[in-house]
Amino acid sequence: MNRSNTPTFWYKRAGLLSKLSACFFSPFSIFYKTANKMNRALTTPRSVSIPVICLGNLNIGGAGKTPTSIALSKILTEHNDFMAPVFLTRGYGGNVSGPEFVDMSKNISLWGDEALLLNRHARTIVSRNRYQGAELATRSNADVIIMDDGLQNPSLEKNISFVVVDGTYGFGNQKTLPAGPLRTPLKEGFEAVDAFIIIGEDQYGLKDILPENKPVFRAITKVTSGWRADKKKKYIAFCGIAHPPKFQKTLEEKGLNIEKFVSFPDHHPFTDKDLKKLKKSSLKEDALLITTEKDYARLPESDFKDSILTLPIETHFLAQEKKALLKFIKDHTS
Repeated sequence: MNRSNTPTFWYKRAGLLSKLSACFFSPFSIFYKTANKMNRALTTPRSVSIPVICLGNLNIGGAGKTPTSIALSKILTEHNDFMAPVFLTRGYGGNVSGPEFVDMSKNISLWGDEALLLNRHARTIVSRNRYQGAELATRSNADVIIMDDGLQNPSLEKNISFVVVDGTYGFGNQKTLPAGPLRTPLKEGFEAVDAFIIIGEDQYGLKDILPENKPVFRAITKVTSGWRADKKKKYIAFCGIAHPPKFQKTLEEKGLNIEKFVSFPDHHPFTDKDLKKLKKSSLKEDALLITTEKDYARLPESDFKDSILTLPIETHFLAQEKKALLKFIKDHTS
């Protein structure tokens, strides 16, 4: 079962059907490009008194911004460069306009999955208006803002803008929405950012595409140390992320016996009906249910929810990269 809302032809490298699909949608890309340019032209960026570090991507979804934001916050605090970081996010999938700090005493469905994950590691502000969110962080004694997404949002001045790229998927067919996954043409995107973070192995030849005058940092995503699963059991895996095969591949690499894999659209708002169907399948197959941490955060509360397993992942910057990354951040925030 595959109901992912990421078109296959965006990332398929060859094939006549993929090329024809991209060509068909190419004329519509001009509307998306024009809307972006108008938004930037009509918006004057505003600055705040503390550094703003933005991690975004040029693609629609699935690059690993949230775990990379968490990894960056850990590096900054471990080295005593910044001791009071605050995450700033739009709260995609939630119902809060903000600006407002994530409050776990309230209904968790208010916040969106990314905000909930970020809040495990540092105070997190949800705000559709990024400048207002940054102002709240400043008034709340934060010493740095780590902005998860918002690269294309012109309302807030950033000290550093990183593009996070998944080495497995790269920039796809390098076409702009809806012909491809890009939010902005590569040339414009490259000019507007300061550095790049490649997650995983570079399988798309990114080193030949990225500008030579801007630094590239490398990181990997791996399952959290100490996580174990019973390999003698059968599993039904499910997720609602941009690239479901990534999750399936990781589970198989960990040696899990995946009886069935169910994919939903990215950021799918899970319902009680979804859970009942999954529970019915698990009982029928005598299998355990497993999902991603982001998806688990969106599951409705139920007695059955506690029995669903998650696969915890972390992003780690390569040891030799940390020193260069810290120097780069200091140079741009001091």
